[in-house]
Amino acid sequence: MKRLVLLVALLALLSAGLFAQQLTVAVSSFDVKNGADRSVADVVMDLFIANLVATGRLKVVDRNGFDRITNEMKFQSSDWADSKKVAQLGRALNANSIIRGNVMLLAEQIIITAYILDINTAQILSTSSIRVKNINEIYNQLPTLSNGIVRNLDNLSNRPNTALGQYTIVMSSFEIRGGLPAGDVDVLMELFITELVANGAKIVDRNSFERISAEMKFQASDWSDGTRLAQLGRALNANAILRGSVMSLGQNIITTTLLDINTAQILSSSTLQMGGINEIFSKLPVFVKGLEENTLTPANVYIVGRRSVSSTGIVFYDKGNNYGGWQYLEAAPTDLSNVQWGTYNQDVNGTITAIGSGKKNTELIVNRLNLLGESGGAAQVCVQLEFGGKKDWFLPSKDELDLMFKNLCQKGLGGFRDGEGYWSSSQSNNYYAWTQYFYYSGRQDYVSKKNTFSVRAIRAF
Repeated sequence: MKRLVLLVALLALLSAGLFAQQLTVAVSSFDVKNGADRSVADVVMDLFIANLVATGRLKVVDRNGFDRITNEMKFQSSDWADSKKVAQLGRALNANSIIRGNVMLLAEQIIITAYILDINTAQILSTSSIRVKNINEIYNQLPTLSNGIVRNLDNLSNRPNTALGQYTIVMSSFEIRGGLPAGDVDVLMELFITELVANGAKIVDRNSFERISAEMKFQASDWSDGTRLAQLGRALNANAILRGSVMSLGQNIITTTLLDINTAQILSSSTLQMGGINEIFSKLPVFVKGLEENTLTPANVYIVGRRSVSSTGIVFYDKGNNYGGWQYLEAAPTDLSNVQWGTYNQDVNGTITAIGSGKKNTELIVNRLNLLGESGGAAQVCVQLEFGGKKDWFLPSKDELDLMFKNLCQKGLGGFRDGEGYWSSSQSNNYYAWTQYFYYSGRQDYVSKKNTFSVRAIRAF
């Protein structure tokens, strides 16, 4: 028993030792934007550090040491855009990350944001923000800011596998074509970055973009030059760039476009309309979520419910391994309507309902239909399909059809028609085959093979 207690104590000490190897952060002076008060930002920074230390989750470099070393290095505000100088600063401080923050004004409210910046990659690891109506509310809200940045950092390894998370993104400065003043747009970009990171995106510090694009003399016309765009991406250590525009047309309109740096392909775009700038607080999270939902995943990256750059349809199943020569199932982008199953009063021996059986089922059905001299059956129209150069489509089994309903239709994906019935490749008996109705309950039923239903072909890869 004593040995067990000693072992537990030893493990606890080892865990504490591993925990001690957590991030060591240096907190930079908070920036002020859009008319915010410098003296308020200084107080916010001191209180933020105190709250951050109180969490016990990060090693925080003493502020006096930070100020002394930055003065000795003659480190200036513009140097934040220089990854080499930031890395030198980190080594001098014995820190592996920097916390930068902003105190900003927007729509008569005070907004405070903070983010942890990896000094080696210039990538934002975690963000947090608070919003108050007046200065008196700041003190009580600052623990929310510090706790939020630690909590989001803890969740870094457990973030959902999102489309945006597959890219390392750098933001260019939003173009202003009327509507909002430049100061408001600058604050908007900071809020936008916070939401992107919260949605799993890997964001490169925007200061790096400003410096490197200036050094490369990157101009507006270069956005359409694939070679120049790829050069910019390599210099920024990013594979996607997010561009944005703020315009006015009766309402304030914000548009964003996500570009693949290597191909100049548009991966996603989104538009937000606002009657006034105060609407940004309620609409921005939905806007960024929409950008994420519309984003293509990179080639050879497949996520359930997402379209990949290289895929033809929408992935609806990932079995987690390549056993049997396939890992994913994807649905064709469109339906085929008014199709009979065929082989009425004829047995198709061997069809089953399990996941992974649809392809074999389809082969059995097509062979039987051909022997009977029938054409236009549900299985036949599937194998005759060609989408995106792919010709290996088949009719889903009963269980595969149910997966498609649950992972796509119930989430509003795939363009399925509400209430429509879809054939499976699983026979019930000589006269009946299994179908599923794509509405709220997803009821499955066996019906006469003479009936006409819709077909949504799938493929395995």
